[in-house]
Amino acid sequence: LAFWAELAPRLDSLDLYSSARKRGIILTPGPLFSPHKRYRNYLRLSFSEPLTEKRRQALCQLQEIISAQSGARGE
Repeated sequence: LAFWAELAPRLDSLDLYSSARKRGIILTPGPLFSPHKRYRNYLRLSFSEPLTEKRRQALCQLQEIISAQSGARGE
């Protein structure tokens, strides 16, 4: 299963990927699903296992990364 998230238009899921990867969090940037590199502000979160505390913490960290990048761009 997968969950698609649309982010604010100014956010770039490729930047989010880099930041998340440094924390050991794997996500898939939207442009990987477009031959024309569209969907830069989309990301795909795949899951097939139960929600564990470790995964819950990773989602909270992802929220922190998104908030930080949003703030860095004027919000």
